[in-house]
Amino acid sequence: MKKLSILCALVLMGTTAFAQQRISDGTSNAAINPNAIVEIQSNNKGLLLPRVALTGTANAAPLSAHVAGMHVYNTATVGDVTPGEYFNDGKKWKQVLADIVPAYYTRLAWSGTANQNFPASVGTQINVGTWTIPKTGKYLILYHSFLRSVANSNSVVSFYVRPRLNTTIVRDEETYLYIGNYVNTHYSTVITATVGQVLSFDIAPTSAMYIEQSLGWRNAFDIIFVGE
Repeated sequence: MKKLSILCALVLMGTTAFAQQRISDGTSNAAINPNAIVEIQSNNKGLLLPRVALTGTANAAPLSAHVAGMHVYNTATVGDVTPGEYFNDGKKWKQVLADIVPAYYTRLAWSGTANQNFPASVGTQINVGTWTIPKTGKYLILYHSFLRSVANSNSVVSFYVRPRLNTTIVRDEETYLYIGNYVNTHYSTVITATVGQVLSFDIAPTSAMYIEQSLGWRNAFDIIFVGE
């Protein structure tokens, strides 16, 4: 009888190994979805992912290798990872985000107690401060400018907006404008940046321009993380 019981148990184990599986705490006993190999059912409990300390999106650790489809909950704040749910695409970790994290947006507004001059053909750092990149990826930059021509005459003038990462120019794009006295223009570009890099901006006009202190607040950069 004992041998028969063992035999029946082995047969049942062999059968369930090739069947769909339902894990339930008894509060829900709905039929398993026909497309699921495993379904977890409960009316008052959730799925708790393994909690691990990642070291960076490019590093598999604490796993021994990147495995596509792997899901974990990261507990560490280091490099370019913060606490939250991550999945692995086979090459790196990616955070599961419901929307853009507010920390990945900032506005750098001009400030000063006097006019700021931009000499002709020279790159001058605009007084908006700097921003340390919080996450590796692409960033949309929107520059709202309100500049004044030193010549105060109607002429076609161009100026260059130069984003810098750790002092290295990553864009050097020319913007043409028709100047009478004041000029209000909007400039946009996308850059790729690495976590920890420091972002700043230069303005380089073809003829002398300046920001008037009383209207300086109209000069600002919006910086928005748009993805990897």
